[in-house]
Amino acid sequence: MSESIQQHRPNPIWTAIVCGMASYIDAASIVSWGLIAVIYQAIYHLSAGQIGILSGMLTFCIAIGALCGGYLGDRFGRRTVFLFTMIGILIGAIGMILTSSFSLMLVCSALVGLSTGADLPVSLATIAETSTDEKQRGTLLGLSQILWTLGMVAAMVIGMTVGNLGKTGAQIILGQIAVVSVLVLLGRISIPESAIWKATNAARKAGVQTKKEEKVSVGHLFRAPYAVPFVSLILFYGLCNAAFNVLGQYGTYLLVNVAKVDVSKASSTGLIQIPLLLIGSLLFMKTVRTKRRIFYFLLGTIGYLVGFLLPAILGVTLNSYIFTLVFSGISFCFAGEAIMKFWCQTSFPTMYRATAQGTIIAVGRFTAAGFAVVVPFIIAANPRLLFVAMAAVCFVGGLIAWAAFRKSNSTNEGIENEAVDSERESTAAK
Repeated sequence: MSESIQQHRPNPIWTAIVCGMASYIDAASIVSWGLIAVIYQAIYHLSAGQIGILSGMLTFCIAIGALCGGYLGDRFGRRTVFLFTMIGILIGAIGMILTSSFSLMLVCSALVGLSTGADLPVSLATIAETSTDEKQRGTLLGLSQILWTLGMVAAMVIGMTVGNLGKTGAQIILGQIAVVSVLVLLGRISIPESAIWKATNAARKAGVQTKKEEKVSVGHLFRAPYAVPFVSLILFYGLCNAAFNVLGQYGTYLLVNVAKVDVSKASSTGLIQIPLLLIGSLLFMKTVRTKRRIFYFLLGTIGYLVGFLLPAILGVTLNSYIFTLVFSGISFCFAGEAIMKFWCQTSFPTMYRATAQGTIIAVGRFTAAGFAVVVPFIIAANPRLLFVAMAAVCFVGGLIAWAAFRKSNSTNEGIENEAVDSERESTAAK
């Protein structure tokens, strides 16, 4: 990497923590909205259709935000986007605390979803571009997954503690998101624009044509050499995220309405996954840097199949759901969002990195949003069928990704020589 860019790098670990909080807020929001839907169901007498729309709105808008935020981050810079997104999340969370109108709930859900979605691709791109080498890149992207887990933990613990307090409980759950958003916003003010992006953008404006300075276009990602990883990740993440999103958004709903468990106990059940997710994420941070990552990915894909089929076979009970949490928790670490993030950062060049990841996240969240809208009706008709569908889509998505990435032997496939290009970019910028 050029000396000029190295000198302008902020501390990679600090950047990874502050920017990785996008994953924390993403997980906390999804789990929190699931809890709030159940609480508001009793307070405001929401129908199954309204709950589906409320949950679907959050996920749908996360998708739109990721699509727009990725493009804007590649076009105008990472820092501007990830500062404004925190402000949007803060306003949406506060609005959700104050409102009692279903219409305003939808508006606040949309704002939080758009902001969270836009934040993800630019924050992850910033982490990747601040890393000093490929091994550190994989480790710090793995750290974002630990933060994702902690976001889920925080929402679950708060839900378990205050879930039976009615609207006050819902306000406390949302208040946590608002407070974290303020702290993250303050932390991000200290993080400068990505030096690699600045150099690349300067070279593009100066007319120095390399692959990284081509005009940002989603259509270009459907051409070689990006088409195979791009399409494969769209299918993998789209299918698997739709299934895993059900556990985050409807885990409490399933246990309350099918297994007849109260809200606090249902919230605490999810904590079973936490040690598995934390340990698994730490192991992922080590294995993602090696050739064995594809082996663990395949084991994770098989784990999804087993975990989701258990409630389909045994019936949806508290015990069978716990088995699902165990299997899916372990599998998610090696065959879930973390490996998608890694493959995104290592398959596309600087000026396409956020656009590619934003598009992939967007498609995944669109799929999850569409599925989320109909989940309450599937649960009412046949809960076992829901788990059969989840098992099928995860297994198919995993096989697609395995076929595309099984021959990957290093930690930086698809990344051009940034040391050479960055040197040329910094020279052009001068």
